[in-house]
Amino acid sequence: MDKLMESVLCVDYTDEPRIRKIIQQAIDSGEVPSYKAFIKEARQKMNARKRRAEEEAKEAEKSRKELGLGEGEDDLKALIQTKNQNRKKDMDNFLAQLEAKYGNKSKKGGKKTVLKKGKK
Repeated sequence: MDKLMESVLCVDYTDEPRIRKIIQQAIDSGEVPSYKAFIKEARQKMNARKRRAEEEAKEAEKSRKELGLGEGEDDLKALIQTKNQNRKKDMDNFLAQLEAKYGNKSKKGGKKTVLKKGKK
């Protein structure tokens, strides 16, 4: 059930009874075979999945607060604009480094090219 809960999109531990019921109906109707790991799954595994999901939710909330995100779209817009400004600064720094490295070299005592005058 662990792999199943990880692979089904947009579900969390609160959806597990519903998914388990759907699978059990498919087993009863003969659409899918019955597996020992599904039938005899320990309650501890279900509780462990629940605990992991709650820990992930706490971590996501903590990250959201660290990034300064609120509940509204304005906060998201502000975060995107801040990231874009940081990218622009990084690109400007990168271009300045390239210019300093390759753009300021002057020629030292090289041969001068003289235009040859042709016959008129």
